[in-house]
Amino acid sequence: MDQDTARGAATRTERPDARSVLVVGTGLVGTSVGLAAARAGWQVWLADADAGALEIAVRRGAGVAVRDEHAIAPELVVVAVPPSAAAEVIVACLRRYPKSTVSDVSSVKADVLAQVQTVGTDVARFVPGHPLAGSEVSGPNGGRSDLFQDRCWVLTPGPSTDPGALRLVEEFVVDLGAFTARWDAADHDRAVALTSHLPQLVSSALAAQLGAAPGTPAALAGQGFRDMTRIAASDARLWTQILSTNAGPVAHALSELHGQLGRLLDALRAIAAGDGAARPVEVLVDVLERGRAGRAMLPGKHGAGAAPTEALVVAVPDRPALPPHLADAVADEAALRRFLHGLPGVDPVGVESRAAALATRSIKKASKLAALDLAISMVDLTTLEGADTPGKVRSLCAKARRPDPDRPDTPRVAAGCVYPDRVAIAAAALAGTSIGIASVATAFPSGRSSLQVKLADTALAIESGATEVDMVIDRGAFLAGQYGAVFDEIAAVKQAVTEAPGGIRLKVILETGELATYDNVRRASWLAMLAGADFIKTSTGKVSPAATLPVTHVMLQAVRDWQSETGQQVAVKPAGGIRTAKDAIRYLVAVHEVAGPAWLDPYYFRFGASSLLNDLIMQRRTQLDGHYAGPDYVTVD
Repeated sequence: MDQDTARGAATRTERPDARSVLVVGTGLVGTSVGLAAARAGWQVWLADADAGALEIAVRRGAGVAVRDEHAIAPELVVVAVPPSAAAEVIVACLRRYPKSTVSDVSSVKADVLAQVQTVGTDVARFVPGHPLAGSEVSGPNGGRSDLFQDRCWVLTPGPSTDPGALRLVEEFVVDLGAFTARWDAADHDRAVALTSHLPQLVSSALAAQLGAAPGTPAALAGQGFRDMTRIAASDARLWTQILSTNAGPVAHALSELHGQLGRLLDALRAIAAGDGAARPVEVLVDVLERGRAGRAMLPGKHGAGAAPTEALVVAVPDRPALPPHLADAVADEAALRRFLHGLPGVDPVGVESRAAALATRSIKKASKLAALDLAISMVDLTTLEGADTPGKVRSLCAKARRPDPDRPDTPRVAAGCVYPDRVAIAAAALAGTSIGIASVATAFPSGRSSLQVKLADTALAIESGATEVDMVIDRGAFLAGQYGAVFDEIAAVKQAVTEAPGGIRLKVILETGELATYDNVRRASWLAMLAGADFIKTSTGKVSPAATLPVTHVMLQAVRDWQSETGQQVAVKPAGGIRTAKDAIRYLVAVHEVAGPAWLDPYYFRFGASSLLNDLIMQRRTQLDGHYAGPDYVTVD
């Protein structure tokens, strides 16, 4: 131990460090506690007998590994070990840290509390807890900082629990994003036997039937079966401990279910035997209707009653022609997470070096004019400002039709891009041309709105004449690890686009400047393609940094690999920050070298730009006239 630690060791046992927590156990829940606490500003220490799990949790940013547990004085200790070891570790922590509050996350409370009380230690500082959150993915790699967001965290304090200790744990839980509920320990165990432990047994038993059934029924398993058996993938050894610890209440719940299943079995046998009486059918109706009523009893957000809602029906079909392993990747949230986090990591130094090297390549003069013409034909000429008047939109469309009025042989741009309420103006101005009419949508640029509003935004663009829709993903959801929510939104917008006549294409804007890492850019690219994107687009142009060559390299690699996996060619659009012809040519070189020549086509590669077109025109004039042209020779808008 260093000198500072040695000097502090004598006093730390007397006064705990404020807003500090020691998490003992770095499995799924323990790592998630550390990640969430660190995000909330707590000092987090981690301890685990499993050195490998501890190393992973530390590497993921869940906290700092404790080398000497006697040299720290945490304000709070959270015990996140398997149920069979929980009581022993809780007692050890109460003794080792006599001024600290101790809590746990065990899913069974009465048995653990009884064991701790039997030892005779100071239980006033022990606040039993159980977060109602988890995943079938076990271990530190499954940990998430948002695991407890808007989830109930049950506390089962006893008569002797210190009010200050209880208050500290409640404040900590709120910091993690959860809300608390106080229960009696025995009542809690009976409740979770029905709502957590019994579903695990039913899910496992149902999934086990696949192995016992003749033939290959798994080939016909739909989403309902997948939903019912998702938790069957959970850790069998851990669940054996949980079920054994709460065996009595679970057995009672299972017996009650057995009675219900017996009624259903008798009814179905009677129907199969041709019993003409109505009684068997009435049994089916009774059980199914009571099931609907029970489902309606589930609480809403923060444990409140379910809020009144309006149904918004969105048909989201499976994306066709995906290889089996990609179809499985979107089966549920856990599968999607495993797939995205299983993608190869991006070497930042490597991708930046590769981008820099390609940027130094030059194009021969004989090829430069062709490159400039190609770049012009790839421009999505854009105006996305609050001050976009009808006149400004018409002016933009006039320039899209004739980028250089003095040079009629100048190629037209690929599309004009405007807000949804300006699409009708652009459609009228571009009528009779092949120029695309692109519209941003889905609460551009932030993406912060309800799905209903986003779909209405999309519908306005389509009804007004858009041929391309540029949607923005919910970056907040993506960065919180809510990949399923992002997928569902993209798929819903894709469905709306697909159902409209005219072959409308969907561009999915990732806003890479907010994704922070190249790994996230790769994951977002694959997520968008899995959900149905026709284009993946870097940016809104409203956030800095916008498009960069290294980020575009990562996206080009993604579409190249996607085509290799599926045979489907997805387009790429860097947008924002590309202002000069030299920049554009560098991107074209990258397209050729990274994705391949098949992407050197306006159908598969675009530039989102406003000022770029002017420089392309000036450089084109230079190539044709033999001298440099000035900006005064091209239109401003």
